[in-house]
Amino acid sequence: MEKRPIILAVDDEDNILRLLDVNLSVEGYEVITINDSNLALEYFYKYQPDLLLLDLIMPGTGGFTILENIRKQSNVPIIILTALSDLKSIEHALVNGADDYVTKPFNIRLLSARVRARLKRSEMTNVGVAAN
Repeated sequence: MEKRPIILAVDDEDNILRLLDVNLSVEGYEVITINDSNLALEYFYKYQPDLLLLDLIMPGTGGFTILENIRKQSNVPIIILTALSDLKSIEHALVNGADDYVTKPFNIRLLSARVRARLKRSEMTNVGVAAN
């Protein structure tokens, strides 16, 4: 049996986490959700996800701090999923290691396509496929 890709979703909005869990699980991903940003790094290292969906605006440890800490030790694809739409926040996230940036409200089908694309690219990189 092939291992299902693991997606860790960190967001303080339970309705967003349910939406992600239901829709991405149907697509064959193992979705782990957490609404406590203070536990995000612990969950990241415990479950070793193939992709991280990360909100930036949360009580406790901020999303930018989580992003920067993970980037110090991992190249896992990170898609920011946040209500912040100002240029400064987008630039800060991308410069500090985010692979993609999606603003709320979002279309779940487009987010799913972005997830598939990032995982596919990551898989190709991990098996050493060279671009011609």
